[in-house]
Amino acid sequence: AVVSTQSTGIRKIEISEVQWYSYVLAGYLGIAKRINTLPPGLQVMVDGSVPMSAGLSSSSALVCASALLATLVLKDKSLSREQIAELCAKSERYVGTEGGGMDQAISFLGVKGKAQLINFNPVRCEPVTLPDSVTFVVSNCLVNKWKADGTDFNNRVAECRLGCKVLGCKLGSDWRSITTYHHLMTSREMTPGQLHQNALQHLHSHPYSKQEIMEILGCSEEEFSTIIGRSNNKQFKLFDRADHVAGEAARVAQFHKLCADGNPNAEELGALIDASHLSLKDKYNVSIDELDTLTQICREAGALGSRLVGAGFGGCTISMLPKSMEKKFIQEVYEKYYAPRNLKFEECHGRHIFPTSPGHGACLLEGL
Repeated sequence: AVVSTQSTGIRKIEISEVQWYSYVLAGYLGIAKRINTLPPGLQVMVDGSVPMSAGLSSSSALVCASALLATLVLKDKSLSREQIAELCAKSERYVGTEGGGMDQAISFLGVKGKAQLINFNPVRCEPVTLPDSVTFVVSNCLVNKWKADGTDFNNRVAECRLGCKVLGCKLGSDWRSITTYHHLMTSREMTPGQLHQNALQHLHSHPYSKQEIMEILGCSEEEFSTIIGRSNNKQFKLFDRADHVAGEAARVAQFHKLCADGNPNAEELGALIDASHLSLKDKYNVSIDELDTLTQICREAGALGSRLVGAGFGGCTISMLPKSMEKKFIQEVYEKYYAPRNLKFEECHGRHIFPTSPGHGACLLEGL
C-alpha cells in the first residue's frame, strides 16, 4: 500500500498488486484516513473458515475485521455499527472493486437467528424472522472467482449506473444527480413494478454503445469515463440490468412481506429464491454452467429454492430446504456433484457443502 501524507495527515491511499492481505490493509487504512492519523504497524494473526474466492464475502470480512481492530488500536470508538459499515464499503474500493455495501452492512448489523432487510442512504436494517421449519445449506461449485480482478463485477456496476442515468434522463430527471436505481425510484416515487414498466418503455433490449449513451446524456468522453469507473465494457446491456434490478427489488419486498405476515409458506419463499437465480442467470448474466448445474441438483435433492450467492461467475449457491431433509440433502448433492469430481465426502462436508444460519455481527473480544 502507498499512503500519501501531508502536514495535516493522510492525503491519499493506494493499494496495488492486490493480495488477500490487501483487504486487511484497506479496512485498517480506511479508519486511519477517517481520523487523519498515520497508523502504527501491527503484527496480526488471521484465522477463519470462510472459503476464499467463493462468493461468501471473505474479502469483506477481512476489511470489516481489520477496521474494527483499527478502532481499538487508534482509539476511535465514536463510530456506530452503521457508520463503520458504510466506511468499510468505501474502504474496500481501495482494492479496486466497485462494490455497494450489503456485505459490510450484514457483517456489522447481523442478528443471531434473523435475516436482515438492508436499506441504504443511510445504512439501516430490519430483522426478518424466517420459518422455523427450514434451514439453509451452502454449496461450492468449486470455480473460484477472484473479486479483486474486478472486471466482470465492475462492468455490472457500470451498466447499472449508466442505466439509471439514461432512464432518469428519458424521464426528465437531472441525470447527473442520480447514482443508483434506488435513488431514481425514490426521487420519482416509483415502485419496482413502475421501474420495470419505465424500463420497458424507455430502454431498448439490445446493447447500447458508448457513443449512443453519450448522445442521450449529452456528456463528454471524460465525463462518461468518470461514470463507468473501472469498467472496460464496450457494449452496455442497460435494459436487462434494469429488468433484473426491478425484479429483484420486487422479490425482496415480497419475501419480506411473506415473513412479516407470520407463518409464511416455505414453498412460496423458495419460488422467489429460484426466480432470483433465473434472473441472475438470464438478465444479469453472472451465473456460469457449474452454478446452474449445482442449483438444479440442489432442487432435485429437495431444496425449496436455490440460487447463486455473492457476485457470481463462480463460488457458491445457497439453498433453502426443510430441516428434516438436511442430512439426506447433503448426501445427495455430494453424490451428484462432488463425487463425479473425485472428491471424498470427508473432503466436502463442512468445507464445500455445509449448513448455515444467521449469526451475530462483528464484535471485539477483549480480555481473553
